[in-house]
Amino acid sequence: MKSDIASEREGYFDALYAHDIDPWDFEDSTYERAKRSDTISFLREHYDQACEVGCSIGVLTEQLAPRCGRLVGVDIARAAALEARARLARFAHADIRVLHLPHDDIDEACDLLVLSEVLYFLSRDEVAAMADLAKRRVLPGGDVLIVNYDGETQTALSGRQATDVFLEAAAPFFKLVRSEQREGYHVRLLRRRETISFDTAMDRICAAAAQRDQSGEDLTEEVAWLHEAGLLEGALPEAMSGQAGWSDDPLQTFDLLRRVGKASLPVGRLFEGHVNAAQLIGLYGEPSVQKRCAEAARTGALLGVWGADGGTPLTARAQGDGFELSGSKAFCSGLGLVAAALVSAPMAGRTHLFYVDVRDQARMDKGQWQVSGMRATRSGGYDFQAVTLTKDAAIGGPDAYFIEPHFLGGMMRMGAVQLGGLDALLEECVSALRGKGKGEDSLSRLRIGQIASLRAMALATVERLARRIADQAAPSDIAREAVLMREGMEHCIVKALEIAERGLGTIAHREDSATSRLRRDLSFYIRQAAVDDRLMAIGQWHLDAHEQAHNLRKGA
Repeated sequence: MKSDIASEREGYFDALYAHDIDPWDFEDSTYERAKRSDTISFLREHYDQACEVGCSIGVLTEQLAPRCGRLVGVDIARAAALEARARLARFAHADIRVLHLPHDDIDEACDLLVLSEVLYFLSRDEVAAMADLAKRRVLPGGDVLIVNYDGETQTALSGRQATDVFLEAAAPFFKLVRSEQREGYHVRLLRRRETISFDTAMDRICAAAAQRDQSGEDLTEEVAWLHEAGLLEGALPEAMSGQAGWSDDPLQTFDLLRRVGKASLPVGRLFEGHVNAAQLIGLYGEPSVQKRCAEAARTGALLGVWGADGGTPLTARAQGDGFELSGSKAFCSGLGLVAAALVSAPMAGRTHLFYVDVRDQARMDKGQWQVSGMRATRSGGYDFQAVTLTKDAAIGGPDAYFIEPHFLGGMMRMGAVQLGGLDALLEECVSALRGKGKGEDSLSRLRIGQIASLRAMALATVERLARRIADQAAPSDIAREAVLMREGMEHCIVKALEIAERGLGTIAHREDSATSRLRRDLSFYIRQAAVDDRLMAIGQWHLDAHEQAHNLRKGA
Protein backbone atom coordinates (compact mmCIF):
# COMPACT_ATOMS: atom_id res chain seq x y z
CA MET A 1 0.00 0.00 0.00
CA LYS A 2 1.36 3.38 -1.00
CA SER A 3 2.02 5.95 1.69
CA ASP A 4 0.56 9.44 1.62
CA ILE A 5 4.03 10.73 0.71
CA ALA A 6 4.17 8.35 -2.25
CA SER A 7 0.74 9.48 -3.46
CA GLU A 8 1.79 13.10 -3.11
CA ARG A 9 4.89 12.32 -5.14
CA GLU A 10 2.77 11.11 -8.05
CA GLY A 11 0.79 14.34 -8.00
CA TYR A 12 3.97 16.40 -7.82
CA PHE A 13 5.51 14.82 -10.91
CA ASP A 14 2.25 14.95 -12.88
CA ALA A 15 2.09 18.69 -12.19
CA LEU A 16 5.79 19.14 -12.98
CA TYR A 17 5.53 17.56 -16.42
CA ALA A 18 2.25 19.34 -17.15
CA HIS A 19 4.14 22.62 -16.77
CA ASP A 20 7.29 21.56 -18.66
CA ILE A 21 7.71 18.26 -20.50
CA ASP A 22 11.52 18.48 -20.07
CA PRO A 23 11.95 20.08 -16.62
CA TRP A 24 15.64 19.12 -16.29
CA ASP A 25 16.57 20.13 -19.83
CA PHE A 26 17.72 16.61 -20.68
CA GLU A 27 17.77 17.26 -24.42
CA ASP A 28 19.73 20.51 -24.58
CA SER A 29 21.88 20.71 -21.41
CA THR A 30 25.60 20.26 -22.03
CA TYR A 31 25.94 18.91 -18.48
CA GLU A 32 23.21 16.31 -19.02
CA ARG A 33 24.65 15.21 -22.37
CA ALA A 34 28.10 14.73 -20.82
CA LYS A 35 26.63 12.83 -17.87
CA ARG A 36 24.67 10.51 -20.18
CA SER A 37 27.79 9.73 -22.16
CA ASP A 38 29.67 9.02 -18.94
CA THR A 39 26.82 6.83 -17.67
CA ILE A 40 26.81 4.72 -20.81
CA SER A 41 30.58 4.20 -20.53
CA PHE A 42 30.08 2.21 -17.31
CA LEU A 43 27.98 -0.42 -19.07
CA ARG A 44 28.76 -3.57 -21.00
CA GLU A 45 28.27 -3.68 -24.74
CA HIS A 46 25.15 -5.83 -24.45
CA TYR A 47 22.47 -6.78 -21.91
CA ASP A 48 19.69 -9.27 -22.55
CA GLN A 49 17.07 -7.51 -20.44
CA ALA A 50 17.40 -4.00 -18.98
CA CYS A 51 15.18 -1.79 -16.84
CA GLU A 52 15.57 1.94 -16.31
CA VAL A 53 13.72 3.36 -13.32
CA GLY A 54 12.68 7.01 -13.63
CA CYS A 55 13.19 7.08 -17.39
CA SER A 56 11.43 10.47 -17.69
CA ILE A 57 11.02 11.44 -21.37
CA GLY A 58 13.38 8.67 -22.50
CA VAL A 59 16.55 10.56 -23.45
CA LEU A 60 18.90 8.18 -21.62
CA THR A 61 16.59 5.28 -22.45
CA GLU A 62 17.11 5.99 -26.14
CA GLN A 63 20.87 5.56 -25.71
CA LEU A 64 20.42 2.37 -23.68
CA ALA A 65 18.19 0.72 -26.29
CA PRO A 66 20.90 -0.33 -28.79
CA ARG A 67 22.72 -2.21 -26.01
CA CYS A 68 19.73 -4.26 -24.90
CA GLY A 69 17.88 -7.27 -26.23
CA ARG A 70 14.82 -6.03 -24.35
CA LEU A 71 14.36 -2.75 -22.48
CA VAL A 72 11.74 -1.63 -20.00
CA GLY A 73 11.58 2.05 -19.07
CA VAL A 74 9.54 3.02 -16.01
CA ASP A 75 8.32 6.40 -14.82
CA ILE A 76 5.83 7.64 -12.28
CA ALA A 77 4.46 10.41 -14.54
CA ARG A 78 2.08 9.47 -17.36
CA ALA A 79 2.98 12.51 -19.48
CA ALA A 80 6.69 11.66 -19.31
CA ALA A 81 5.99 8.02 -20.19
CA LEU A 82 3.94 9.04 -23.25
CA GLU A 83 6.81 11.24 -24.45
CA ALA A 84 9.29 8.38 -23.88
CA ARG A 85 7.10 5.96 -25.85
CA ALA A 86 7.09 8.33 -28.80
CA ARG A 87 10.86 8.73 -28.60
CA LEU A 88 11.44 4.96 -28.42
CA ALA A 89 8.84 4.05 -31.04
CA ARG A 90 11.48 2.83 -33.51
CA PHE A 91 12.78 0.29 -31.00
CA ALA A 92 10.37 -2.66 -31.08
CA HIS A 93 12.11 -4.26 -28.10
CA ALA A 94 11.50 -1.21 -25.84
CA ASP A 95 8.52 -1.02 -23.49
CA ILE A 96 7.64 2.11 -21.49
CA ARG A 97 5.42 1.66 -18.46
CA VAL A 98 3.78 3.94 -15.91
CA LEU A 99 4.75 2.47 -12.54
CA HIS A 100 5.69 3.78 -9.11
CA LEU A 101 8.64 1.72 -7.97
CA PRO A 102 9.28 0.29 -5.44
CA HIS A 103 5.56 0.29 -4.56
CA ASP A 104 4.83 -1.43 -7.88
CA ASP A 105 6.95 -4.16 -9.45
CA ILE A 106 8.42 -4.77 -12.90
CA ASP A 107 7.41 -8.46 -12.65
CA GLU A 108 10.30 -9.78 -14.72
CA ALA A 109 14.00 -10.49 -14.39
CA CYS A 110 16.71 -8.26 -15.80
CA ASP A 111 20.49 -8.20 -16.08
CA LEU A 112 20.71 -4.38 -15.92
CA LEU A 113 18.87 -2.03 -13.57
CA VAL A 114 19.54 1.68 -14.09
CA LEU A 115 18.81 4.08 -11.21
CA SER A 116 19.87 7.45 -12.54
CA GLU A 117 18.87 10.47 -10.42
CA VAL A 118 15.92 8.71 -8.76
CA LEU A 119 16.94 7.35 -5.36
CA TYR A 120 17.07 10.67 -3.51
CA PHE A 121 13.41 11.29 -4.30
CA LEU A 122 12.58 8.30 -2.08
CA SER A 123 12.43 7.89 1.67
CA ARG A 124 15.00 5.76 3.48
CA ASP A 125 12.54 2.85 3.69
CA GLU A 126 11.71 3.18 0.01
CA VAL A 127 15.38 3.11 -0.97
CA ALA A 128 15.77 -0.11 1.05
CA ALA A 129 12.67 -1.47 -0.70
CA MET A 130 14.24 -0.58 -4.05
CA ALA A 131 17.28 -2.62 -3.02
CA ASP A 132 14.93 -5.51 -2.21
CA LEU A 133 13.41 -5.17 -5.67
CA ALA A 134 16.91 -5.37 -7.14
CA LYS A 135 17.55 -8.55 -5.15
CA ARG A 136 14.38 -10.11 -6.57
CA ARG A 137 14.73 -9.00 -10.18
CA VAL A 138 18.42 -8.65 -11.09
CA LEU A 139 19.86 -11.94 -12.31
CA PRO A 140 23.17 -13.38 -11.01
CA GLY A 141 25.97 -11.57 -12.80
CA GLY A 142 23.65 -8.66 -13.65
CA ASP A 143 24.43 -4.97 -13.02
CA VAL A 144 22.86 -2.13 -11.08
CA LEU A 145 24.00 1.33 -12.14
CA ILE A 146 23.43 4.21 -9.71
CA VAL A 147 23.95 7.84 -10.70
CA ASN A 148 23.15 10.55 -8.16
CA TYR A 149 23.56 14.32 -7.93
CA ASP A 150 25.86 15.56 -5.13
CA GLY A 151 24.33 19.02 -4.66
CA GLU A 152 21.30 20.23 -2.72
CA THR A 153 18.26 18.11 -3.59
CA GLN A 154 15.64 19.57 -1.23
CA THR A 155 14.57 16.01 -0.45
CA ALA A 156 14.68 13.94 2.75
CA LEU A 157 17.86 12.19 1.58
CA SER A 158 20.76 13.73 -0.30
CA GLY A 159 22.06 11.91 -3.35
CA ARG A 160 24.99 10.49 -1.43
CA GLN A 161 22.83 9.42 1.53
CA ALA A 162 20.41 7.65 -0.81
CA THR A 163 23.28 5.82 -2.50
CA ASP A 164 24.72 4.73 0.86
CA VAL A 165 21.35 3.39 2.05
CA PHE A 166 20.97 1.38 -1.16
CA LEU A 167 24.50 -0.01 -0.96
CA GLU A 168 24.05 -1.13 2.64
CA ALA A 169 20.70 -2.80 1.92
CA ALA A 170 21.99 -4.49 -1.23
CA ALA A 171 25.41 -5.51 0.10
CA PRO A 172 24.69 -9.19 0.81
CA PHE A 173 23.60 -9.75 -2.79
CA PHE A 174 25.69 -7.24 -4.74
CA LYS A 175 29.34 -6.31 -4.84
CA LEU A 176 30.60 -2.86 -5.75
CA VAL A 177 32.72 -3.25 -8.88
CA ARG A 178 33.28 0.39 -9.78
CA SER A 179 32.94 3.70 -7.92
CA GLU A 180 33.66 7.06 -9.54
CA GLN A 181 33.33 10.65 -8.40
CA ARG A 182 32.59 13.28 -11.02
CA GLU A 183 32.09 17.02 -10.76
CA GLY A 184 28.59 17.38 -9.34
CA TYR A 185 27.61 13.70 -9.27
CA HIS A 186 28.83 10.18 -8.46
CA VAL A 187 28.44 6.81 -10.18
CA ARG A 188 28.35 3.35 -8.61
CA LEU A 189 28.26 0.09 -10.54
CA LEU A 190 27.13 -2.98 -8.60
CA ARG A 191 27.12 -6.59 -9.79
CA ARG A 192 24.79 -9.32 -8.58
CA ARG A 193 26.72 -12.07 -6.90
CA GLU A 194 26.55 -15.46 -8.55
CA THR A 195 25.91 -18.83 -6.94
CA ILE A 196 29.13 -20.73 -6.32
CA SER A 197 29.93 -24.25 -5.18
CA PHE A 198 31.07 -25.15 -1.69
CA ASP A 199 34.54 -26.04 -2.98
CA THR A 200 34.85 -22.71 -4.80
CA ALA A 201 33.89 -20.85 -1.64
CA MET A 202 36.48 -22.76 0.38
CA ASP A 203 39.17 -22.17 -2.23
CA ARG A 204 38.50 -18.42 -2.16
CA ILE A 205 38.40 -18.28 1.62
CA CYS A 206 41.67 -20.23 1.92
CA ALA A 207 43.39 -18.05 -0.68
CA ALA A 208 42.39 -14.85 1.17
CA ALA A 209 43.26 -16.06 4.70
CA ALA A 210 46.81 -14.70 4.84
CA GLN A 211 45.83 -11.29 3.49
CA ARG A 212 43.01 -10.93 6.02
CA ASP A 213 45.35 -11.81 8.88
CA GLN A 214 48.02 -9.32 7.86
CA SER A 215 45.96 -6.43 6.45
CA GLY A 216 43.37 -6.03 9.17
CA GLU A 217 40.59 -6.28 6.58
CA ASP A 218 37.32 -7.73 7.78
CA LEU A 219 35.66 -10.87 6.42
CA THR A 220 32.92 -9.20 4.37
CA GLU A 221 33.90 -11.04 1.20
CA GLU A 222 34.15 -14.35 3.04
CA VAL A 223 30.63 -13.95 4.45
CA ALA A 224 29.42 -13.16 0.93
CA TRP A 225 31.10 -16.33 -0.38
CA LEU A 226 29.41 -18.38 2.35
CA HIS A 227 26.13 -16.84 1.25
CA GLU A 228 26.77 -17.48 -2.46
CA ALA A 229 27.50 -21.12 -1.65
CA GLY A 230 24.16 -21.40 0.17
CA LEU A 231 25.77 -22.02 3.54
CA LEU A 232 24.13 -19.21 5.53
CA GLU A 233 20.67 -20.39 4.52
CA GLY A 234 21.75 -24.02 4.74
CA ALA A 235 22.44 -23.56 8.45
CA LEU A 236 18.71 -23.13 9.09
CA PRO A 237 17.24 -26.20 10.83
CA GLU A 238 14.15 -27.93 9.49
CA ALA A 239 11.94 -25.99 11.92
CA MET A 240 12.84 -22.80 10.05
CA SER A 241 13.59 -23.94 6.51
CA GLY A 242 10.76 -26.44 6.10
CA GLN A 243 13.07 -29.24 5.03
CA ALA A 244 15.79 -31.29 6.66
CA GLY A 245 19.34 -30.35 5.67
CA TRP A 246 22.93 -30.78 6.77
CA SER A 247 22.41 -28.65 9.88
CA ASP A 248 19.92 -31.23 11.19
CA ASP A 249 22.54 -33.99 10.96
CA PRO A 250 25.37 -33.74 13.54
CA LEU A 251 27.75 -35.80 11.40
CA GLN A 252 27.20 -33.66 8.29
CA THR A 253 27.55 -30.52 10.40
CA PHE A 254 30.82 -31.88 11.83
CA ASP A 255 32.21 -32.60 8.37
CA LEU A 256 31.20 -29.23 6.90
CA LEU A 257 32.54 -27.16 9.80
CA ARG A 258 35.80 -29.08 9.71
CA ARG A 259 36.24 -28.16 6.04
CA VAL A 260 35.44 -24.50 6.70
CA GLY A 261 37.91 -24.45 9.60
CA LYS A 262 40.60 -25.92 7.37
CA ALA A 263 40.09 -23.06 4.89
CA SER A 264 40.18 -20.39 7.63
CA LEU A 265 39.85 -20.63 11.38
CA PRO A 266 38.44 -17.07 11.74
CA VAL A 267 35.79 -17.77 9.09
CA GLY A 268 35.08 -21.11 10.74
CA ARG A 269 34.62 -19.37 14.09
CA LEU A 270 32.10 -16.90 12.67
CA PHE A 271 30.25 -19.56 10.70
CA GLU A 272 30.06 -21.83 13.75
CA GLY A 273 28.43 -18.93 15.62
CA HIS A 274 25.93 -18.53 12.79
CA VAL A 275 25.06 -22.24 12.93
CA ASN A 276 24.75 -22.07 16.73
CA ALA A 277 22.40 -19.09 16.60
CA ALA A 278 20.21 -20.69 13.92
CA GLN A 279 19.99 -23.92 15.95
CA LEU A 280 18.98 -22.12 19.15
CA ILE A 281 16.37 -20.00 17.38
CA GLY A 282 15.01 -23.13 15.71
CA LEU A 283 14.76 -24.86 19.08
CA TYR A 284 13.39 -22.07 21.25
CA GLY A 285 12.43 -19.02 19.16
CA GLU A 286 8.91 -17.75 18.57
CA PRO A 287 7.59 -18.30 15.01
CA SER A 288 7.82 -14.56 14.31
CA VAL A 289 11.53 -14.49 15.19
CA GLN A 290 12.17 -17.74 13.33
CA LYS A 291 10.65 -16.14 10.24
CA ARG A 292 12.75 -12.97 10.60
CA CYS A 293 15.89 -15.00 11.18
CA ALA A 294 15.23 -17.23 8.15
CA GLU A 295 14.60 -14.22 5.91
CA ALA A 296 17.81 -12.61 7.17
CA ALA A 297 19.90 -15.73 6.49
CA ARG A 298 18.41 -16.11 3.01
CA THR A 299 19.44 -12.56 2.18
CA GLY A 300 23.02 -13.07 3.34
CA ALA A 301 22.87 -11.94 6.97
CA LEU A 302 25.34 -13.45 9.43
CA LEU A 303 24.06 -14.43 12.88
CA GLY A 304 26.05 -14.77 16.08
CA VAL A 305 25.94 -15.75 19.75
CA TRP A 306 27.61 -13.26 22.10
CA GLY A 307 28.02 -14.48 25.66
CA ALA A 308 30.97 -12.66 27.27
CA ASP A 309 30.05 -9.59 29.31
CA GLY A 310 31.82 -6.26 28.97
CA GLY A 311 32.95 -3.90 31.71
CA THR A 312 29.32 -3.33 32.65
CA PRO A 313 27.67 -6.77 32.54
CA LEU A 314 24.57 -7.03 30.37
CA THR A 315 21.26 -7.20 32.23
CA ALA A 316 17.64 -7.23 31.11
CA ARG A 317 14.36 -6.13 32.62
CA ALA A 318 10.76 -6.43 31.56
CA GLN A 319 9.35 -3.18 30.23
CA GLY A 320 5.76 -2.91 29.10
CA ASP A 321 5.11 -5.60 26.52
CA GLY A 322 8.81 -6.22 25.93
CA PHE A 323 12.26 -5.81 27.43
CA GLU A 324 15.01 -3.25 27.96
CA LEU A 325 18.71 -4.11 28.04
CA SER A 326 21.50 -2.40 29.97
CA GLY A 327 25.25 -2.95 29.88
CA SER A 328 27.56 -4.33 27.24
CA LYS A 329 29.12 -7.43 25.72
CA ALA A 330 32.82 -8.07 24.98
CA PHE A 331 34.55 -10.46 22.58
CA CYS A 332 31.69 -10.02 20.13
CA SER A 333 32.95 -12.10 17.21
CA GLY A 334 32.27 -10.63 13.79
CA LEU A 335 31.50 -7.17 15.12
CA GLY A 336 30.24 -5.13 12.19
CA LEU A 337 29.58 -8.28 10.15
CA VAL A 338 27.02 -9.99 12.38
CA ALA A 339 23.57 -8.56 11.65
CA ALA A 340 21.71 -10.12 14.57
CA ALA A 341 23.03 -11.85 17.68
CA LEU A 342 21.70 -13.94 20.51
CA VAL A 343 22.88 -12.35 23.74
CA SER A 344 22.61 -13.77 27.25
CA ALA A 345 21.49 -11.56 30.13
CA PRO A 346 20.25 -12.17 33.67
CA MET A 347 16.69 -11.16 34.49
CA ALA A 348 14.96 -11.91 37.78
CA GLY A 349 17.80 -14.18 38.84
CA ARG A 350 17.75 -16.38 35.72
CA THR A 351 19.65 -16.25 32.44
CA HIS A 352 17.69 -15.36 29.31
CA LEU A 353 18.57 -15.24 25.63
CA PHE A 354 17.49 -12.37 23.40
CA TYR A 355 17.54 -11.89 19.63
CA VAL A 356 18.95 -8.42 18.95
CA ASP A 357 19.75 -6.42 15.82
CA VAL A 358 23.42 -5.45 16.30
CA ARG A 359 24.11 -3.31 13.22
CA ASP A 360 24.26 0.06 15.00
CA GLN A 361 27.79 1.30 14.30
CA ALA A 362 27.56 3.92 17.05
CA ARG A 363 27.30 1.14 19.67
CA MET A 364 30.39 -0.74 18.48
CA ASP A 365 33.83 -0.59 20.07
CA LYS A 366 36.19 -2.15 17.55
CA GLY A 367 39.30 -1.01 19.38
CA GLN A 368 39.11 -3.78 21.98
CA TRP A 369 40.48 -6.48 19.67
CA GLN A 370 44.25 -6.25 20.19
CA VAL A 371 45.29 -9.90 19.99
CA SER A 372 47.81 -11.98 18.06
CA GLY A 373 45.47 -14.82 17.05
CA MET A 374 42.10 -14.94 15.26
CA ARG A 375 42.65 -11.32 14.22
CA ALA A 376 40.30 -11.48 11.26
CA THR A 377 37.25 -12.26 13.41
CA ARG A 378 37.31 -8.55 14.28
CA SER A 379 35.79 -9.07 17.72
CA GLY A 380 35.02 -6.12 19.96
CA GLY A 381 32.54 -4.58 22.36
CA TYR A 382 28.90 -3.67 21.85
CA ASP A 383 26.92 -1.27 24.03
CA PHE A 384 23.33 -2.43 24.63
CA GLN A 385 22.40 0.42 26.96
CA ALA A 386 18.69 1.28 26.63
CA VAL A 387 18.11 -1.15 23.76
CA THR A 388 14.41 -2.03 23.77
CA LEU A 389 13.05 -5.32 22.45
CA THR A 390 9.64 -6.73 21.62
CA LYS A 391 8.27 -9.63 23.62
CA ASP A 392 9.09 -12.21 20.96
CA ALA A 393 12.81 -11.30 21.13
CA ALA A 394 13.14 -13.62 24.16
CA ILE A 395 14.49 -16.96 22.90
CA GLY A 396 13.17 -19.74 25.08
CA GLY A 397 12.40 -19.56 28.77
CA PRO A 398 14.69 -18.90 31.74
CA ASP A 399 18.01 -20.78 31.48
CA ALA A 400 17.07 -22.32 28.11
CA TYR A 401 20.59 -21.45 26.98
CA PHE A 402 22.02 -24.10 29.33
CA ILE A 403 19.79 -26.99 28.28
CA GLU A 404 21.74 -30.06 27.17
CA PRO A 405 22.73 -31.48 24.81
CA HIS A 406 22.74 -28.09 23.08
CA PHE A 407 24.93 -26.11 25.51
CA LEU A 408 28.10 -28.08 26.26
CA GLY A 409 27.19 -30.53 23.50
CA GLY A 410 27.43 -27.62 21.10
CA MET A 411 31.20 -27.66 21.64
CA MET A 412 31.23 -30.36 18.96
CA ARG A 413 30.91 -27.60 16.37
CA MET A 414 33.86 -25.69 17.84
CA GLY A 415 35.92 -28.88 17.94
CA ALA A 416 35.12 -29.55 14.28
CA VAL A 417 36.42 -26.10 13.27
CA GLN A 418 39.58 -26.56 15.36
CA LEU A 419 40.11 -29.99 13.82
CA GLY A 420 40.02 -28.31 10.41
CA GLY A 421 42.77 -25.98 11.62
CA LEU A 422 44.81 -29.00 12.69
CA ASP A 423 44.28 -30.51 9.21
CA ALA A 424 45.66 -27.30 7.70
CA LEU A 425 48.61 -27.27 10.11
CA LEU A 426 49.59 -30.80 9.10
CA GLU A 427 49.45 -29.90 5.40
CA GLU A 428 51.44 -26.70 5.91
CA CYS A 429 54.13 -28.52 7.89
CA VAL A 430 54.54 -31.08 5.11
CA SER A 431 54.75 -28.30 2.52
CA ALA A 432 57.20 -26.21 4.56
CA LEU A 433 59.52 -29.14 5.30
CA ARG A 434 59.55 -30.17 1.66
CA GLY A 435 60.28 -26.54 0.77
CA LYS A 436 63.32 -26.65 3.05
CA GLY A 437 64.53 -29.81 1.31
CA LYS A 438 63.83 -31.95 4.37
CA GLY A 439 61.06 -34.08 2.93
CA GLU A 440 63.19 -37.23 3.08
CA ASP A 441 64.86 -36.42 6.40
CA SER A 442 64.17 -39.11 9.01
CA LEU A 443 63.55 -36.56 11.78
CA SER A 444 61.09 -34.68 9.56
CA ARG A 445 59.23 -37.94 8.86
CA LEU A 446 59.05 -38.58 12.59
CA ARG A 447 57.61 -35.15 13.34
CA ILE A 448 55.05 -35.34 10.54
CA GLY A 449 54.06 -38.78 11.82
CA GLN A 450 53.66 -37.40 15.33
CA ILE A 451 51.43 -34.53 14.14
CA ALA A 452 49.41 -36.95 12.02
CA SER A 453 48.94 -39.20 15.08
CA LEU A 454 47.74 -36.25 17.15
CA ARG A 455 45.37 -35.22 14.37
CA ALA A 456 43.97 -38.79 14.31
CA MET A 457 43.35 -38.65 18.07
CA ALA A 458 41.65 -35.27 17.72
CA LEU A 459 39.49 -36.59 14.88
CA ALA A 460 38.45 -39.59 16.95
CA THR A 461 37.36 -37.51 19.94
CA VAL A 462 35.33 -34.95 17.95
CA GLU A 463 33.77 -37.54 15.67
CA ARG A 464 32.83 -39.68 18.68
CA LEU A 465 30.98 -36.72 20.18
CA ALA A 466 29.20 -36.04 16.89
CA ARG A 467 28.08 -39.67 16.75
CA ARG A 468 26.86 -39.56 20.36
CA ILE A 469 24.75 -36.53 19.48
CA ALA A 470 23.47 -38.20 16.30
CA ASP A 471 22.56 -41.32 18.30
CA GLN A 472 20.65 -39.14 20.80
CA ALA A 473 22.62 -40.34 23.80
CA ALA A 474 21.61 -39.08 27.24
CA PRO A 475 22.13 -35.30 27.46
CA SER A 476 24.28 -35.63 30.58
CA ASP A 477 26.53 -38.17 28.83
CA ILE A 478 26.89 -35.84 25.82
CA ALA A 479 27.79 -32.93 28.11
CA ARG A 480 30.54 -34.96 29.81
CA GLU A 481 31.78 -36.21 26.44
CA ALA A 482 31.94 -32.60 25.20
CA VAL A 483 34.13 -31.45 28.10
CA LEU A 484 36.48 -34.38 27.58
CA MET A 485 36.59 -33.67 23.84
CA ARG A 486 37.54 -30.08 24.51
CA GLU A 487 40.34 -31.16 26.86
CA GLY A 488 41.55 -33.74 24.36
CA MET A 489 41.54 -31.20 21.54
CA GLU A 490 43.61 -28.77 23.59
CA HIS A 491 46.16 -31.47 24.38
CA CYS A 492 46.44 -32.57 20.73
CA ILE A 493 46.71 -29.03 19.39
CA VAL A 494 49.24 -27.80 21.97
CA LYS A 495 51.43 -30.85 21.37
CA ALA A 496 51.12 -30.57 17.57
CA LEU A 497 52.10 -26.89 17.69
CA GLU A 498 55.12 -27.72 19.84
CA ILE A 499 56.27 -30.37 17.36
CA ALA A 500 55.64 -28.06 14.39
CA GLU A 501 57.76 -25.32 15.97
CA ARG A 502 60.61 -27.74 16.60
CA GLY A 503 60.51 -29.01 13.05
CA LEU A 504 60.12 -25.68 11.28
CA GLY A 505 62.21 -23.48 13.55
CA THR A 506 61.95 -19.77 12.84
CA ILE A 507 59.56 -20.31 9.91
CA ALA A 508 56.82 -21.08 12.42
CA HIS A 509 57.24 -17.56 13.83
CA ARG A 510 57.50 -15.54 10.64
CA GLU A 511 54.48 -13.23 10.52
CA ASP A 512 53.90 -13.84 6.83
CA SER A 513 54.00 -17.64 6.99
CA ALA A 514 50.88 -19.83 6.97
CA THR A 515 52.25 -21.90 9.86
CA SER A 516 52.68 -18.75 11.96
CA ARG A 517 49.06 -17.74 11.28
CA LEU A 518 47.77 -21.22 12.10
CA ARG A 519 49.93 -21.37 15.23
CA ARG A 520 48.57 -18.05 16.48
CA ASP A 521 44.96 -18.80 15.54
CA LEU A 522 44.89 -22.31 17.00
CA SER A 523 46.65 -21.41 20.25
CA PHE A 524 44.18 -18.56 20.79
CA TYR A 525 41.04 -20.43 19.71
CA ILE A 526 41.53 -23.37 22.10
CA ARG A 527 41.38 -21.06 25.13
CA GLN A 528 37.89 -21.30 26.60
CA ALA A 529 36.37 -20.23 29.90
CA ALA A 530 35.64 -22.45 32.92
CA VAL A 531 37.34 -25.58 31.54
CA ASP A 532 38.93 -26.53 34.85
CA ASP A 533 35.63 -26.21 36.70
CA ARG A 534 33.98 -28.56 34.23
CA LEU A 535 36.83 -31.06 34.45
CA MET A 536 36.57 -31.03 38.26
CA ALA A 537 32.85 -31.74 37.93
CA ILE A 538 33.61 -34.73 35.69
CA GLY A 539 36.26 -35.91 38.13
CA GLN A 540 33.70 -35.73 40.94
CA TRP A 541 31.21 -37.68 38.83
CA HIS A 542 33.73 -40.49 38.31
CA LEU A 543 34.59 -40.55 42.00
CA ASP A 544 30.92 -40.70 42.95
CA ALA A 545 30.25 -43.40 40.34
CA HIS A 546 33.16 -45.47 41.69
CA GLU A 547 31.88 -45.12 45.27
CA GLN A 548 28.37 -46.13 44.21
CA ALA A 549 29.72 -49.18 42.39
CA HIS A 550 31.83 -50.12 45.43
CA ASN A 551 28.82 -49.82 47.74
CA LEU A 552 26.73 -51.96 45.40
CA ARG A 553 29.41 -54.67 45.44
CA LYS A 554 29.59 -54.54 49.22
CA GLY A 555 25.82 -54.80 49.45
CA ALA A 556 25.80 -57.75 47.12
